Amino acid sequence: MSNTESLNIGKKRGSLTIYIGYSPGVGKTFEMLSNAIELFQSNVDIKIGY
Repeated sequence: MSNTESLNIGKKRGSLTIYIGYSPGVGKTFEMLSNAIELFQSNVDIKIGY
């Protein structure tokens, strides 16, 4: 087994979530932050980009 194979064992790929809304003020940011807080409390590493 090569070094790169041994490093990838047990690692899960990340996921990307895109929040889409028809107009401003429909709750995209609120939903994103609510989901982030829930994941953070479950000890999940979170990255938010803008």
